[in-house]
Amino acid sequence: IVPAAVGLIVLRVPIVQLLFERGAFDERATVMTAVAVLFYSIGLVGFATNIILTRGFYAFQDTATPVKLLSVNLFLNLILSVILMGPMAHGGLALASSLSALVNTVLLVWYLERRLPGIWNAGWLRFMVAVLLASGVMAWATLIANNFLAPVMAPFGLFGLVAQVSGAILVGVVAYALSCIALRFEEVYLLKRGSSQILDGVRGFITGRSR
Repeated sequence: IVPAAVGLIVLRVPIVQLLFERGAFDERATVMTAVAVLFYSIGLVGFATNIILTRGFYAFQDTATPVKLLSVNLFLNLILSVILMGPMAHGGLALASSLSALVNTVLLVWYLERRLPGIWNAGWLRFMVAVLLASGVMAWATLIANNFLAPVMAPFGLFGLVAQVSGAILVGVVAYALSCIALRFEEVYLLKRGSSQILDGVRGFITGRSR
């Protein structure tokens, strides 16, 4: 989720242009929508994580705690929306939703830790730091690729915009993958092992059919 959020933040303008900028949806509308995408992307990790954490409480047959925390989340969202809407307009509403979601994540983690002591340990902290580092490298590579491709592809209209966004995303994905390998993510080796097993199975099937 973190890489997806970072990618949306970096490429928010060209993505909105590609999806919506035509007809009455002009450049000004693109800028306004990109502001909302920016602030919603900040809370993307919270939005996704809260769904998973809530199911953890359901596994304990505890529906009361998530509902109570949701009530706190809604109240906080309302307060932050009122505070931020004035100086930040619609961006403030998006930021309020993201901040309240992240606060809800912290509360869910805290309450779940009380039920499962030790579930959040130093290993999780190291993993999150590594993800942030890899996402930072991805953001840097994606930004450079986008800034390079934007003027090159501008004369080609919609096709150029598709190539710009696709190229920047591809560079970002490669940069993130290489960063994960460099940081020795366990998931990389699990994926490699699983891919090898699948390829071995396919080879065995083909060899058996050929006989």
